[in-house]
Amino acid sequence: MEQLEVVLMRAFNDYRLSKTEHANLNECLMAYRDDAQLLQCLQEKSFLMVNEYLQKQPAFDSHAFGWLEHILAAIEAVKTPAISAIKSNSSNVIFNNDQDCEKALIKHVAQAQKSIDICVAAISLPKLVKALILAQKRNVRFRIITHSLDDSAENLTDGLTSSKIELQCIHKQRSFKLSGAPFALIDNELLLTGTFNWCVLNEENMQQELLIIKGEEVVDQFSQRFRQAWKM
Repeated sequence: MEQLEVVLMRAFNDYRLSKTEHANLNECLMAYRDDAQLLQCLQEKSFLMVNEYLQKQPAFDSHAFGWLEHILAAIEAVKTPAISAIKSNSSNVIFNNDQDCEKALIKHVAQAQKSIDICVAAISLPKLVKALILAQKRNVRFRIITHSLDDSAENLTDGLTSSKIELQCIHKQRSFKLSGAPFALIDNELLLTGTFNWCVLNEENMQQELLIIKGEEVVDQFSQRFRQAWKM
């Protein structure tokens, strides 16, 4: 595991995997291709590295998420069929198409049973907002931390307000920055995050990612981050 972490750190210095780095990573991973627990830990370690880096940046850096995508794909590629078939406690699903990202967000919002916590700079996708309002009407506890609800969608803002969703705008609270990727916690068990734009669908066909992660360490870290911001 220590050798794998060293390879990860070296590759993360420039957010890209060179041919040599990719070969070294693949060689190390092959030695553990039957160890589901270690591979799961490595996936979570990679994500936490990116998250820690993003929290220190003045603005969101999409290149870091691109690196994460390559790392997760490399880990999935070496898993033996038996390991891949195991239903793990941790899942890492990546959607690259903006339409798929939106559908995945709406799907998990619709499946929420207890709570939805969202931290995002702004949100105005009509279908997503509608799904959030319907979730609240199912008595799902719903909180949003945001800079603002998009001024160009006043009707959506009215819909959220009338549904009595707990909303906290932090544009004046400089002690907490929304410089990282937007994220949502579903039932405090599932994390949705990535470079996907929650305001407009991508019209320039640029690649966007949505990561769906179920891992206790990762979810707990984001849950703690949300609670700290909510108390401000």
